[in-house]
Amino acid sequence: MPNAHNASNSASVFGKNAVCGTRKVPNGSAPAAKKIYAVFNCRGVVRIDFIYNEEKNLPYMLEINTIPGQSDASVVPQQVRAKGWNLTDFYTGLVEEALAKS
Repeated sequence: MPNAHNASNSASVFGKNAVCGTRKVPNGSAPAAKKIYAVFNCRGVVRIDFIYNEEKNLPYMLEINTIPGQSDASVVPQQVRAKGWNLTDFYTGLVEEALAKS
C-alpha cells in the first residue's frame, strides 16, 4: 500500500487525452488515467489524483474529481497550457463534443 512519503500527482483526462501534471510524473500515470476514465464511464474533463509508490514503481488512484477547478491557478488550465493548447479552443471543443453526443 502507498505511504504518505510517496509523491502524489494528478492526471487530467480530456475526452480521449490524458495529461499528467506540469511536473514530471512517473510512467504509467497517463495510461492508468485513461483506463480509469473508461472503466468509470467518465465524460468531459475530470482530474484523477494518484499517489506514486516508489518501491513498487506504480501509481495508485486516490480519487476522481468530476468537477475540477478552472481558475488560472487550477491544475486543468495549467495542464492545457503545458500541452501548448489554447484554453478557448479547448473549452469550445469540449462543448462541441458534448453537444454532438446529445
